[in-house]
Amino acid sequence: MKAYSLQTIEIRLAALDDIQEMVDIKIDKLHVGEPVHPLDGMMQELFLREFKKRWEIRLKQGVDTLLITADRQIVGFVSYSAYEDPARSLLRAAEISHLYILPDIRRKRLGSRLCRAALVKIREGGFDNVVVWVPSCSRPSIRFYEQLDFKPMACERIERIRDQIELREICYQLELKST
Repeated sequence: MKAYSLQTIEIRLAALDDIQEMVDIKIDKLHVGEPVHPLDGMMQELFLREFKKRWEIRLKQGVDTLLITADRQIVGFVSYSAYEDPARSLLRAAEISHLYILPDIRRKRLGSRLCRAALVKIREGGFDNVVVWVPSCSRPSIRFYEQLDFKPMACERIERIRDQIELREICYQLELKST
């Protein structure tokens, strides 16, 4: 377990140069919450092979990613983009699609700090609502978003990973307040 100085925390936008450092951090060391599904082992393998390529594409396509650093090392990140609402029930909505924090520094409120910074950026981008899809079996993730005032919506989806594993997710929403 590495000791990080929490006095040197910085939050900034990710750049293409950051992807390699993000790749070097394994998904099992970053995922907010405890492992909740057999998907985790498969995801680690997929992550290590494809993460760099996917994130290069994502960053080039305008998916914003904020990094949180301690001692100038990435210890977590959150990504967000415009939400394509298939039901068209939310206008001007963004989606938080990934939030990862190193396990060594969990429960230090860094995930909340990072997520709040993303919410500010999302609001500045002209969005009024934010959604996040949370694995229904991940109680820590559900509690995390509920503490940030996200509310469950009446929708669910099942993600099929490589046609082998089903991941049931619940949609949570936060209405952003006008400033």
